[in-house]
Amino acid sequence: MIDHNNDGVMLDKLYVLTQSQSRSQPDSLLNRHLFLMTKATKYHLKKQLAPHAIQDELVDYFFDIENWQYYDILLFSRIVYMVPVNRLSPYIKDILNQYRQHELSTHSERTLKKVINNLLEASVVQNNYTFTQHLINQLKSMAILTDDLALQTWLLFWQGVILSDNTLIANAYQVTSILHQKSMLKRFNKFIP
Repeated sequence: MIDHNNDGVMLDKLYVLTQSQSRSQPDSLLNRHLFLMTKATKYHLKKQLAPHAIQDELVDYFFDIENWQYYDILLFSRIVYMVPVNRLSPYIKDILNQYRQHELSTHSERTLKKVINNLLEASVVQNNYTFTQHLINQLKSMAILTDDLALQTWLLFWQGVILSDNTLIANAYQVTSILHQKSMLKRFNKFIP
């Protein structure tokens, strides 16, 4: 996958292709989603926020969603790096409420785990630890957390990072080592100097 390998040349080609498809078929929601996901990957790799016009477009799009579907949640999982997390707070709250009420499909629930972790990562990158802790607190009693060891490990890691607690970070590293989760270890290493 491009964002894991940091293959900038391939990402640039994909960006140009998806941008062209989005422009040539402006009514195609799929093409628009693919373009925004590619663009979000570029912003994520550079740890940059999108210009305000793009942020506003995304926020307006999410504002109109009443029932979150798989592709909406997938897009949301990718764009969290492009927008200040505070602007996304009402939408994650809405998605979590739909999850609690069992209104999300199975695919959407799996993608929600990615959304949660991406939002936590984005909030840490944006140094918005208040948001990070608030989201962690919301998740503590939810089944999505208690049923997923990987997500629990990520929350342990993010708490260690925001609290500068080396014990929590070491515990997260220990869990990933025991479970032989090399990709998770690599992602942890990006945040620990």
